[in-house]
Amino acid sequence: MSRPAMIAMVTLIIAGVLLYAGVSQMQQHLTSISYGISVHQLNSQEANEIKLMGISYVRSDVGSSNWQSIVSVSQEYQLNVIGIIDYFQFGNQPLTPGTWNSTVASDVHNYSMVHTWEIWNEPDLNGNGYPTVNASFYFKMLKSAYGIITGFNPGDIVLALGGYNTPFTPWQALWLSDLSSLGFQDYCDGVSIHLYSPSNSSAVYLSQHQSTLAAIIALTNKPIWV
Repeated sequence: MSRPAMIAMVTLIIAGVLLYAGVSQMQQHLTSISYGISVHQLNSQEANEIKLMGISYVRSDVGSSNWQSIVSVSQEYQLNVIGIIDYFQFGNQPLTPGTWNSTVASDVHNYSMVHTWEIWNEPDLNGNGYPTVNASFYFKMLKSAYGIITGFNPGDIVLALGGYNTPFTPWQALWLSDLSSLGFQDYCDGVSIHLYSPSNSSAVYLSQHQSTLAAIIALTNKPIWV
């Protein structure tokens, strides 16, 4: 990953954090700021640049082609890893409660150096604007994963929503409402969102996301990881 690409990603992250801090009703939730970046590969030079930029977290999919090297390099440079437990590990294997639970258990056992886990990637949205995992099944995934992960290491952090996209469509809003009614908040330590912007205008960017963030905080009362 080039330096310009990393700077662009960090700029997006900082923009999201500033947005979060700038909304008055959200300020009470902001206790500390750590910076992170999503990576699909990571070598020593990139890890060193990431450290120099003040970034302390790297996020990647467990089981992806470069996952092992990302974990190894992150350990060498004392970067915290956010492991996304998702479709990369399933391939043609059906996603069932049994296969899901065994996969989560294997991950936390094999990667005990990872202490932050994100449950699936963008379960709320596919290419057609509909949820990829329905709210009821995602709730079961989250609940069982939370029990397995915290049972193995009570100090580990579990992130729900898997990079929930904002601003959300009516289908996504319904998905989140259904998930909230099931009580998913009891089985996570924070929620992960993706602040994608359809415009290069910062003013438009801010106005599109403020109400969505406020709604997510009202529903979850959990720290938001951008």
